[in-house]
Amino acid sequence: MLRGDRIQEWQAAGAAVCVGLIRMAEAIASRDEATPKELT
Repeated sequence: MLRGDRIQEWQAAGAAVCVGLIRMAEAIASRDEATPKELT
């Protein structure tokens, strides 16, 4: 069985990964939206 503090560590790590993926996706989306405007 996992102790409570270990579970909280996994939850914190999972949240950090989710936030990182969301920010990466937003950065890619904003870059894709800005690219055509820069080319024209």
